Amino acid sequence: MNLLLISEYFPPDQGGASTRISILFNELIKRHNVTVITCSPHYPKATKSDLSFFRPIKRIRLKGALIIRLWIPSVSITTPIGRMINYCWFTGSSIIGLPFVESKPDIAWSTSPNFFCGFTARIAKLYFRCKSLMNIDDVWPEAPIELGFLQKKSMIWLAKQAALRAYNRKLDGFTPISDTIVIFYRHRYCLQNFFTIPVGIEDQRIKQIVEISHQAKKGSGSRPKDSPIHIMYSGVLGPAYDFALLLKAVKLLSEKYYLRLTIRGNGPLKGYLENKIASLGLNNIVLETEYLSIEALNEKLNSADIFILPMKDNF
Repeated sequence: MNLLLISEYFPPDQGGASTRISILFNELIKRHNVTVITCSPHYPKATKSDLSFFRPIKRIRLKGALIIRLWIPSVSITTPIGRMINYCWFTGSSIIGLPFVESKPDIAWSTSPNFFCGFTARIAKLYFRCKSLMNIDDVWPEAPIELGFLQKKSMIWLAKQAALRAYNRKLDGFTPISDTIVIFYRHRYCLQNFFTIPVGIEDQRIKQIVEISHQAKKGSGSRPKDSPIHIMYSGVLGPAYDFALLLKAVKLLSEKYYLRLTIRGNGPLKGYLENKIASLGLNNIVLETEYLSIEALNEKLNSADIFILPMKDNF
């Protein structure tokens, strides 16, 4: 079967959307002829690319599959406006990649950005006259409205009108990450044909983590008495996480325990965390934002004793 995957995010991009498409890609290429339309790497920070406004497209081969990369402007994603520019740009520019698809797809599967992928799925369906699927990772735009990210009445109205067109019953199916999302969208938008695909992790990555963990245990033995307890958060530096409370807790606990906190990742709260950590004046809190390869990241994660996920109450 010929499959076309359309995703703004694709490795080496980081984050949940890139991880999800990576897992789907690696499984699908085992049985099908896969083509991917995506952007030049840009999340959480744009990397040097040989693409430009005047040379906006490049085709490469990866594991036998055709990857069509499109140029995207280097816009800061730390603001809602920056993210919106990225989303709209990819939604529109994905049309440019369609003529470069070598084999007419039987199914066009659009996975990211969330919500906007409903439009790219419809575009591909019309262009190729094929079946189309839309991925659903989050409840959008209801979640941003509920959490106060969209406050102006005009923006809320516009988002709701766009949602009525994105979640279109003319699409052939939807791939949410949970059955709870199915219940919501079936009731809210009267959609059918759901195929739940839960969030997963690549088997190869688990093997690498386990192997590194075993090696670390063999080499380190018991914890040295003068070694701090290493607490780590690794992920998106975004508004869903209560970093203020985490930093306050570590500061208080450091008065009694020998601790070290590592916050690693990238996102819109990077600047806030840099300033907040500096104001606390603690040398046992480290912010790491550099990009790491999967191998280096696995080794970094295995250096922690405790992982923490400081989610806010309303998320």
